[in-house]
Amino acid sequence: MQETLLWLSMVTSAETVSKMPLYMSNGVSSNTLISLVRNNKSVKSVKHIGIDDWAFKKQKIYGTLTCDLETRRLIDILPNRDSETLLSWLKENPYISVVCHDRSSVYAGAVSKALPEAMQIVDRWHLQKIYLILWFVIFKLNIQKG
Repeated sequence: MQETLLWLSMVTSAETVSKMPLYMSNGVSSNTLISLVRNNKSVKSVKHIGIDDWAFKKQKIYGTLTCDLETRRLIDILPNRDSETLLSWLKENPYISVVCHDRSSVYAGAVSKALPEAMQIVDRWHLQKIYLILWFVIFKLNIQKG
């Protein structure tokens, strides 16, 4: 049952699984499921990871998600978005060679310190957002010029 709850929490979300009927989820809280995901150490050969921030409670408490880019599975949930927390996590996982993240200087700095040889890549969503903003700026400048 624990493996099933872990899998469902990683595929959907701990909050979703905790709201399942009692006969399916055994009445487990979302905090228990998050702990279950965090303590899952079955993925240790991951070389390509994605990092992004995640809201435990919107506009109040944020953490950091790490996922396997090849299997698209959640690896770990870090309790905050601090550089030191990510730095220590990355040092525990020195086999990582590619890290995809947003343009956060916190993430970039931690990856540079812990894994200087790792390739850092900006994820597609944030890259598209940057291009869209630049396009609007250029468009606005061309309109103002006449």
